[in-house]
Amino acid sequence: MANTAMQTAKLEKWTDVENSAKWPTLLVGNGASINLWISFAYPSLYERANLSTVAKAVFADLDVTNFEMVLEAIHHAHVVAEALDNSTEAIDAQYEQVRDALFGAVHSAHIDWPRFTEGRFDKIASVIQDHMAVYTTNYDLCMYWAHIDSAARITRRRIIDFFWNQPGLTFDPENVEVGSRTAMYHLHGAIHL
Repeated sequence: MANTAMQTAKLEKWTDVENSAKWPTLLVGNGASINLWISFAYPSLYERANLSTVAKAVFADLDVTNFEMVLEAIHHAHVVAEALDNSTEAIDAQYEQVRDALFGAVHSAHIDWPRFTEGRFDKIASVIQDHMAVYTTNYDLCMYWAHIDSAARITRRRIIDFFWNQPGLTFDPENVEVGSRTAMYHLHGAIHL
C-alpha cells in the first residue's frame, strides 16, 4: 500500500517559504548555473564533451546526459571489480576520461566574463551574504566570480572561500575559523579553479 503522505507531498514554491524561517545555510546546484547560462545544462555539456566510444556507450546504456550519474556508475563498476579481485585499470581509465571530458566541456561552454554583468554578480553575492554557509555543487565560475567581483560593492557580510593564507592565498587546514563571515564550500573541489 502506498504511503498517503507521499501521495500528497508537494514541493513548495520558494516565494511561499523564503520568509517563513531563517535559512542560515544555502545549497546551490546546477539549476542556478543553467538559469544564468543555458550551456551549463547536461545535454549541452554532453554535446561538447570529447568522450571515448566506451564512455558514450555508458551514457547511452544509462539513457542520460548527466555526467554525475555516469561517473557514479563507473565508480560502482570499480567497487564491484575490486571486490571480485579483478583489475580496475580499464574502469579507472574510463572514469578519468569522463571526468576530464566534463572539465573540458565546462571550459568550452562557460560564459565569458564580459557577458556576466555587474548586476548579476551583485544579485548573486547579495543572496550569498544572507547565509552563514553556502554549499555549491556547480562546476562553473559564476558563484566564484560573484564572490570576488562584488566584495568591494556589497559588504553586509564578507564571503570567504578558505584561501586566505600566505604565501599565495593558499588553504591551511589549521586556519579555518569563519567567524561572522559567509563560508563558501565548493563540494566538487572547485574544479573550475
